[in-house]
Amino acid sequence: MGADDVRADMFVRDYAVSEDNEFGQAVEMLSARQSIETVGLWNGRVESARCCDIAAVCRELLADDPLSLIANPTVVSHKLRERNRAKREKPLRVAILGASNVAFLQSALDQSLTEYVTDQRIELYHPPFGQAGREIADPGSGLFTFDPDYVFFVDRLEDLLGVSSIALTDSAAVHGAVNVYLKQIKKLREQSGAHIVVNRFVQMSASALGHADHGDDRGVAAMVRAMNDSLDEALGQLTGVSLFDLATAATRYDGPPLDARMWFMGRFPFSDGFSRQLARQYCALVLALSGRTVRLLVLDLDNTLWGGVLGEDGKAGLQLGGDFPGNAYKAFQELLLRYRERGVALAVCSKNDEDLAFDAIASLPDMKIRPEHLSAYRINWRMKWKNLEEICEDLNLGHHSVMFIDDNPAERELMRRNLPGVRVLDLPSDPALYAQALVDTPWMECVELTSEDRQRAESYRVRAQTRRYRDAFDNIDDYYASLETCLHISPLNEVNLARTVQLINKTNQFNTTTRRYDRHDLEVMVKRGVSVYVIGAEDRFNSLENIGVLIVDWDRPRLETGEKLAVVLSYLLSCRILGRGIETAALYWLIEKARSRNRDAVIGEVIETDRNTPARSVFQDAGFHQSEQDGEWVFRTDASRGLASWMRIVDNTEEDGR
Repeated sequence: MGADDVRADMFVRDYAVSEDNEFGQAVEMLSARQSIETVGLWNGRVESARCCDIAAVCRELLADDPLSLIANPTVVSHKLRERNRAKREKPLRVAILGASNVAFLQSALDQSLTEYVTDQRIELYHPPFGQAGREIADPGSGLFTFDPDYVFFVDRLEDLLGVSSIALTDSAAVHGAVNVYLKQIKKLREQSGAHIVVNRFVQMSASALGHADHGDDRGVAAMVRAMNDSLDEALGQLTGVSLFDLATAATRYDGPPLDARMWFMGRFPFSDGFSRQLARQYCALVLALSGRTVRLLVLDLDNTLWGGVLGEDGKAGLQLGGDFPGNAYKAFQELLLRYRERGVALAVCSKNDEDLAFDAIASLPDMKIRPEHLSAYRINWRMKWKNLEEICEDLNLGHHSVMFIDDNPAERELMRRNLPGVRVLDLPSDPALYAQALVDTPWMECVELTSEDRQRAESYRVRAQTRRYRDAFDNIDDYYASLETCLHISPLNEVNLARTVQLINKTNQFNTTTRRYDRHDLEVMVKRGVSVYVIGAEDRFNSLENIGVLIVDWDRPRLETGEKLAVVLSYLLSCRILGRGIETAALYWLIEKARSRNRDAVIGEVIETDRNTPARSVFQDAGFHQSEQDGEWVFRTDASRGLASWMRIVDNTEEDGR
């Protein structure tokens, strides 16, 4: 190094992650070293330290912890992990297709997705104005090069015909335009693996003709109904296509959904404000389709599920049912139970005396949520974020799957600061608005409901019961045997397809590769000979439920040796059934299947992510050996491996030797 060379270590602040400084530790160290000088100035005092002393102390702190000089390092650390994950993950790609100008909508959707999807980069695409149909017809177009994960068809009837009001055209033109539109959607569905969302048509502008005859239909309203019937008939049964209720979205918007001036100036189909609301609802659909929605609601009691404070007002003084505000709290509970029926589990986290709180939950006449509806609870005087952490451990749920609901802003802020992955609902001050606040949050969207979804809330409750049951056993094998577990291995079919896609795209913890596949991907894989096995499980506590997926490529030769291999492309299990011996049992079944099909070895792969720690050792636990290739595990089929005596497997595959 030359005499004039200088070396410097720089710490650069990312203001998108944190803006708040915290120099408390540095001041304490300077004070302890007597590096701060104090002098009086009028009625006050001035404290100062030399720049070199401040620099030395800050360097020491930063060397020990790069986040030591910022406020709330827990939140910042979480944001950095999410950002680093986003850099590694494939971008989430969304295309917006419309015959009109969708610039407002695209900008708003970009903002919503960036706010809610923090672990993937967001990329949006829309064809040049008026070119959506041409790009769908051209396999080499920008749309197919972009390769979207989700496509939104956002046209109104007016946009398809290029008119400001549907009343200005005739029935034949409308039918013709819709038929072309449907052909385009079907063609894209055939050629793309993207999930497609299509707006249902709606009459937003008043018709000058009122209810007068309009061609062969009676009025514009009748025409809109007829065109929606066409959407239902053509697209309703297509896999990977969802219809979006634009009429409901317009009704829920507090303002004009249309802006005539913006239509005539730039062919914008919606007002700026409605575009932002619509984008937020589209974002909610993406969250649901990509497995990011909430699976557990953790609820406060006082002034959240009922009005008043139990410890101060007593059970008789609580407001629940009857007149306002009691009727608002009751309605909120009724909504929560509807979410539970949809598979969202409920838990209570409250600062109260447990016996008094449970008595109120069990006996208040208008209480809708009863003890049997709760998958878990913590009612004590500890910090709520610590209690919630324990609930997540009990139910084996990640923080991202949980929403915390509490009327107290201070409790909500503590939750955000200490468990930044948890979703926190900002309840309005008026309990009459609680239900709408929950409905409006994008984290609660649902696109498709499976039978397993309906069972999920109950299975979480049973899981907590099973954990208590396990404590009675000294020997883990005795515990496993007592469960009387039975696995059902079935091929992919129309009955389990929706659940399979859901598991693949929602499971993050026990997922060896976190590769994501949609319906189209799975259909293509099966056609080329890849086996998609759906794993069902039942035991003494749980009825049969599909809880896992095992995807195996049977025709992967090792070129240098000529060996025939069975390669596990993906292996995942719902976190709700972990810890019962199922993890390795399914692999033992696969080894026997590979042996019967004359494969020389089974190859497993682990791609580590920030969330899949529970899955990283599964191949090792099943007796696989690590190969020279990083992340690859091998089990030779000439080795023996026996299934545990307490595990029974029902093989429904019947593959006829394929």
